[in-house]
Amino acid sequence: MPECVILKFPTMTKDNSRDCPNRIRELRKARGLTLAQLAQAVGMTTGHVQKLEVGERELTLPVMERVAGALEVAVADLLPPALGGLTDKERRIVDTYREVPSYLRGAFDGMADSQQQWRGRGEIASFPQDETAKRSA
Repeated sequence: MPECVILKFPTMTKDNSRDCPNRIRELRKARGLTLAQLAQAVGMTTGHVQKLEVGERELTLPVMERVAGALEVAVADLLPPALGGLTDKERRIVDTYREVPSYLRGAFDGMADSQQQWRGRGEIASFPQDETAKRSA
C-alpha cells in the first residue's frame, strides 16, 4: 500500500503571523477588502477564503491566479518574501525597472551592483558629517 504524506501549513494567529504561509490576509486588508468581498470576487465562500488565508486549504496555482487577480497583485506576491514574494514597495521597484527604457536601466543596475558587497551583512554604514551639519547640530 503506498504511503501518503499530507503537508499542512501552520495556521496564522496573532503571535505567529510572521510564519504565515501566504500574504492573502495582509494584501486583502491593505486594499480595504472584507473577507466576504474577496470571496465574492474570487467566486468562493467566505469560509474557504478564510481557510486559504490561514493555510488550512491548499493554495493551488488556479486558486492563486484568481486571488491574485482580485487583489491586483502578481501571483508570486501572494507568497511571503522569505519564499520569493515581493512586498508592495519591492513590486513597485521591479515594475518600474521593467517599464523604463533599457537605456535608463543602467542607473538601477549600477545601484544594485554597488550594494552587493553589503548584502546579508546587516551593517550600517556611517557617513562623515560635513562642516555645515556639525555646526547646526
